[in-house]
Amino acid sequence: MDSLVSIVKYKTDLQYDTIVNQTINLALKLDSLELAGNHIADLIYYKNNIISNPSEG
Repeated sequence: MDSLVSIVKYKTDLQYDTIVNQTINLALKLDSLELAGNHIADLIYYKNNIISNPSEG
């Protein structure tokens, strides 16, 4: 899933936010806090700056 996120990163038409949320959940289940943290930071950037929705970020 991490590779898939890299391909669709910040692309709204490819449902980046849905895919990254699933990747974050999987990383947390696998106890990969570093990977989850990196994707959470990217998701916050995406919501705040790419789609201009800081209330979700």
